[in-house]
Amino acid sequence: KDALASYEKSLQLRLAASGDAVDSADEGRAVLRSHLKLADVKMNAGKTDDAAKHIETALDLARRFGTTADRGAVARREGELALRRGDLVKAEQAYLVALQTVRQESDPTTRVSVAGRLGYIYKLASRQQEAMQAFDVALAGAMQLHAAAPDRPSHVRQIMNIHNDRADALRSPFAAEGIRLQDALREYEAALDNAVWLAKADPSAYSARLGVLFAKAQIADTWRELEPARAIPLLESLFAEVAVLRREDPSNFQTQWFEALLRSAWADATRASGAQRQALARYDEAVTRIGTMQQTDRGRSISKRDLTKVLADRGALRLTLGDVAGASADAVACRPFADGFTIAKARPLDLRDAASCYELGGDVAMRNRRSEDALHDYDAALERWREFEHRKLTSPFLREHRASAERRRAEAATSAAR
Repeated sequence: KDALASYEKSLQLRLAASGDAVDSADEGRAVLRSHLKLADVKMNAGKTDDAAKHIETALDLARRFGTTADRGAVARREGELALRRGDLVKAEQAYLVALQTVRQESDPTTRVSVAGRLGYIYKLASRQQEAMQAFDVALAGAMQLHAAAPDRPSHVRQIMNIHNDRADALRSPFAAEGIRLQDALREYEAALDNAVWLAKADPSAYSARLGVLFAKAQIADTWRELEPARAIPLLESLFAEVAVLRREDPSNFQTQWFEALLRSAWADATRASGAQRQALARYDEAVTRIGTMQQTDRGRSISKRDLTKVLADRGALRLTLGDVAGASADAVACRPFADGFTIAKARPLDLRDAASCYELGGDVAMRNRRSEDALHDYDAALERWREFEHRKLTSPFLREHRASAERRRAEAATSAAR
């Protein structure tokens, strides 16, 4: 809040100094920088739509007065905004523009950052080979910067982020190589080492301590896939730490969202360990927290997908436990997101979670002896699973889930024909 107030005051002063009519390069570039600062803070505060307005104004100023570096800075924010909204195509386009501009700059830190973000986009698109190539470039550059200035935190932070992203790419269920959990665990542990270095270098830095928590959570979540029972105490140990950060900055959207996702992972681990009734209570808490966060930032597509996932997971568990009415309510609640995006432009995770929502709807319909309704939902799920084939993505995970959806549809078709 303090940063936002300061940047807004700065913008007001700059506009007042120019008489609200920006007509020189110096004035234009100064106002442009204020708008970019405000866009950064508002994106981090979960105000995506407000951030978009500042980016649009900055883009207009960059076209009129900006240098190559200014245009690259705006392109990077356009890419970040597109990522928050779940539009990987637009995000890639923006960062490719940024890549062209940074090649003309002398700042190697920015070049490393852009390569890393391109890798991040390819990671989200499950284009693992392209992602790892971009991360290799980014990591090599970051290590060179670190070697030249080993005490500079910004270089260590870049290395930490790249290790995190490499691990995520290795954990992708959509990669042809399959999920490489042990390799991912090593990358997350490397990220944690760098996060701890940052926290020790500046113990008062909020973002550094959040980085340590994030790295620990990723390690715990990887153990959820390897040994769920081992992950539960690891996840539980983080709640007290994140509560301390929440008290220090109650308005920090990233910390609130991090805590909400921790609850979802906790519920997943509990369910995987076999404690289904206990898991249901934890899903209830995760749904409440993630739902609240989604209302905070309605423009953030990723938050809608996260809510859809936890609703579909809870609904499936409710159905297993015999609560057909509760499962039906979750199937209805997750449907707006599943219906709301263009399949060809969707992120792989969006496709997966929308398919899970439709499968839940089909399962509920079958339980209620509504075979025709179940067919409709299973067809919608299969359309999402088949989109992966159109993108030339294949993996054991995708083959298994598509086969499961096809079996469900066949059962519904047989039932409808009776």
